Order: sequence, then C-alpha cells, then structure tokens
Amino acid sequence: SFLGSSASERENSINENLFLNPLHREQLSGKTVIIIDDSVIRGNASRRGIELLAQSGVKKIYFMPYTPPIGIRTKEHGLHGCVYGVDMPIEPPPGDGYLARDRDQAEINRLMSQHGVEVEVVYLTLDNMLSALASIGLPKQSLCHFCVGGPKIY
Repeated sequence: SFLGSSASERENSINENLFLNPLHREQLSGKTVIIIDDSVIRGNASRRGIELLAQSGVKKIYFMPYTPPIGIRTKEHGLHGCVYGVDMPIEPPPGDGYLARDRDQAEINRLMSQHGVEVEVVYLTLDNMLSALASIGLPKQSLCHFCVGGPKIY
C-alpha cells in the first residue's frame, strides 16, 4: 500500500487488503500479540492492523519492525526518506509524514495506541540491522540504508 500515489489511494488499498479472519477473533481476545513487519513508514497499515486486533479484544500489542525508524532526522545526515526511486520523499506532502520523524519512543507508542489497546513499538537499531545483514553476506558498504539514517550512497 505504501506505493500508492496519494494518501487516499494508500488508505483504500489498506482497507481492501488488510483484514483479520473472523474465525481467529475469539482466539485473540485477552491475549498479548506480537506483530512483526518489515517497516513502519507512515503507520497507516500498522494502525489498521492494530485497530483490527483491538476490535478482537487483544490486551497488548508489541509491534516489531525489522528496520529502524524510517524517514527520520539525524544530526549527521539531516532529513531522510528515499532519494533513489521508492515513493518515500525526503519531505513528504503535508499530512503524509513519517511516523517516527521528530518523535521519541513514547510518542510513537502513544500514536500507535489510539484504538483502546496498549502498543509498544520495538525498533531494531541501525547497527543491529546492519550486523544481521552482514552476517548473511551483505556488508553495509554494499547497501543503501539512507531512509533509516545512513549516508547517501551517491
């Protein structure tokens, strides 16, 4: 859904494609759930998933993306997004920003916890992500990781 060209197109895609099988709703009531996702960019799909789980009576959610925060601001490299073709501009349009930009962990958790269920977002650090990739033969110098705080590669 993040490739949609507008916020409304992305929202429609999320609503049409993200659902919870009704047969599993009762099994989730009162449980603590871990969601593992590749990333959180704007938080739209994540919040929709959290909303669906909250409707099922989930007690708490740990949301664990396996990338660090995307679209952040760092002292070393300034504002981040993607300058290499992925639809994540450094400066997104107003109202279409990055969930983690200029927010601390408590504020991110609060934004994700808006559906009556406590959500704790647990990001992988940049160093840990790069270490994991290096362990499978992908050294950091051969990877673009600008959107999560690294340098521009060109």
